[in-house]
Amino acid sequence: MIRLFNVFIPARILALLGIEAAIMELCYVIAVFVAAKLFVNAPGADYFLFSDNGFWRIGISVIVTILVLYFHDLYDDARKRSSLELAQHMLVALGVSFLSQAFLAYLRVGLIVPRYTMILGSILIFLVFPV
Repeated sequence: MIRLFNVFIPARILALLGIEAAIMELCYVIAVFVAAKLFVNAPGADYFLFSDNGFWRIGISVIVTILVLYFHDLYDDARKRSSLELAQHMLVALGVSFLSQAFLAYLRVGLIVPRYTMILGSILIFLVFPV
C-alpha cells in the first residue's frame, strides 16, 4: 500500500496505471509513424514528436483517457470484468478523449493531436487493451 493524498492505494493498482499510460503513449507514437507514412496531410513523425511537443500533446490525450477510465471505477480492483463491459468503457473513454481534443482546438490549436494520429492511435488502443 502506498499513501498518496492521505489515501492508501495498492501498489499493484499504481503499477497498472503506469503500465496502461505507457502502452497508450506507445500506441499513439506508433500511430504517428504510421500516419506519417500513409497520409499526405499528416506531419512528419520526427518533427511532430521532437520539435512540435508531440509527446506532451499525446500525453494530454492519454491523461484524459486514464481519468475517464478512473471515473468508470476500473482501477478499484484489477479483476477481469466482462469483455463487453470493458469494450464499452474503453469506447466511452476514447470518445471523451476525442471530445477533449475538439475542446482544446478551440482553446489553442498547438495542444491537439493531429487527426489521423488520434484516429489510428485510438484504434490501436481499442484493439490492444481488451487483450
